[in-house]
Amino acid sequence: MFYRAMFSRPAGLIYDCFDPKRHKVPRFTIPPNWHRMLGLDFGGINTSGIFLAEDPISKILYAYREYRPYKHGGGSTKTARQHVEAILAGEPKIPYAVGGAKSEQNWREEFRAAGLPVLEPEVMDSTTTARAFLRLPLATFMGSITNT
Repeated sequence: MFYRAMFSRPAGLIYDCFDPKRHKVPRFTIPPNWHRMLGLDFGGINTSGIFLAEDPISKILYAYREYRPYKHGGGSTKTARQHVEAILAGEPKIPYAVGGAKSEQNWREEFRAAGLPVLEPEVMDSTTTARAFLRLPLATFMGSITNT
């Protein structure tokens, strides 16, 4: 953000490229045949995820669902199996899932054993990855996702 007193963006503004007019759309039902993806961040208390669906014709990516079981506080722990059950609830098929740091292979193995294969991501910097996603001309969020 700051390098030799050359300021690149306002302090605290991580996703300066997010534009609600361009990136948010009203909620609609995702057809069951659309390709679905899931990005996961593991943690004993704060496991979270974001679901994306790709329109096969326009290639637009829609972020349509969050997985944040502890967003209202409480912060108890869940097993990998309990997370997988909650993640897959309501999904028409198993999404292509990626998540965790190199050191979190155990999480990936536990999720796989519970029925959700999760690949190790090639990129480890989630802020850079999210900013790159927002710069895609075809990236959008459904308006009911609470943290956009």
